[in-house]
Amino acid sequence: MTSHKNQYYRDLLTALVKKEVKTRYKNSFLGYLWSILLPLSQALVFFVAFKFIVRIQIENYVLFLVAGLFPWQWFINSTQSSASSFLGNANLIKKTTFPREFIVYANVLNDLIHFLLSLPVILLFLLIYHQQLHLTTLLILPLLLLIQLLMTTGVALIVSSVNVFFRDLERIVMIIISIMFYLTPIVFAESMIPKRLHFLLYANPLSGLIVSYRDLFLQGTVNWSYVGVAALYSLFFFALGRFVFKKLQWRFAEVL
Repeated sequence: MTSHKNQYYRDLLTALVKKEVKTRYKNSFLGYLWSILLPLSQALVFFVAFKFIVRIQIENYVLFLVAGLFPWQWFINSTQSSASSFLGNANLIKKTTFPREFIVYANVLNDLIHFLLSLPVILLFLLIYHQQLHLTTLLILPLLLLIQLLMTTGVALIVSSVNVFFRDLERIVMIIISIMFYLTPIVFAESMIPKRLHFLLYANPLSGLIVSYRDLFLQGTVNWSYVGVAALYSLFFFALGRFVFKKLQWRFAEVL
């Protein structure tokens, strides 16, 4: 009985992910390419602004930017789109009985798939800049993916659940994400932060994760203190997201 139930859940989640993929790029000529064009266009803008105007001194700066922008894009896409996850599936929630959180899971997994499909672009830049792909990268990358998956899912559950009752949260989240972008070492290196302010790297849930991705892609190295902090944040947000969802889900059908 349990195996049949588990199979049903797997089939349901697969169907929801397929639905998310089709919905996102319905009537879109470029389709998946939008997933890589946005971070690449941002990388170009930041490259011109910070390399030629601000004259930031970072070697292989485009590769530096791409390695941080792609995982960042996964996080913000899932967080922003999750705000309307339950609102956009109101009819499904009111008419059908199934684990409601699967809607959010499908949304995050959809963005994970597109992030995985963007990895060849990072590999291409590694080749352009004559950087080798390290064995460490292949071994540790799944761990970083798991950490980000848990963290992103937790945040998405919080945003999607609370937004059902407080619709302004969607706009507040956009403001917070815009601020967090410039507080996260994406366009600048963590080494540029004064030592007395290094504690801010650990205060920002995404800093350790972004730096870990970049170190892994560019140097094939791992700073386990950053990875450990990111893992703790991911477990915290995932647990908090599940808690918030469980507390609020019983009123979804009533409010929607």
